[in-house]
Amino acid sequence: MYNNSDIKQVYPSQNDSIPIYTNAINITFVHLIGYKNPVNISIYQELEGKYLLRQKVLCTDPYCVISNYSLTIKLLDTTFNLPNTTYSVEIEENFLRFKSEDTPIPGIELGRWMIKTTKGTVKFKLLIVNHLFY
Repeated sequence: MYNNSDIKQVYPSQNDSIPIYTNAINITFVHLIGYKNPVNISIYQELEGKYLLRQKVLCTDPYCVISNYSLTIKLLDTTFNLPNTTYSVEIEENFLRFKSEDTPIPGIELGRWMIKTTKGTVKFKLLIVNHLFY
């Protein structure tokens, strides 16, 4: 799965639909995990066969949280902000290690983990600061 047999499951699952403004994704592994090297995790929006970068985070605390077998990646709530849109998660190589063997875990290539947002309503915020209207 995801070109990585060490992954037990991911949230959201391949091609699952998630609500817009989802702000975390998760990977569960078959073995206990720990940090290896801080690497970039990138989220791309797929648009007409091209990938547009939406967010890139360095996988360190507080953006990446490890709990035994699981890695939770915290994202901005604006990363998945377009309804009915496809996104891809890319994770660089050797981002984690198995605690029992100190073996690095392969990353996930662009286009392997695809996530779709549900149909929904986009919220817009308008902020006006220190502006005088005449």
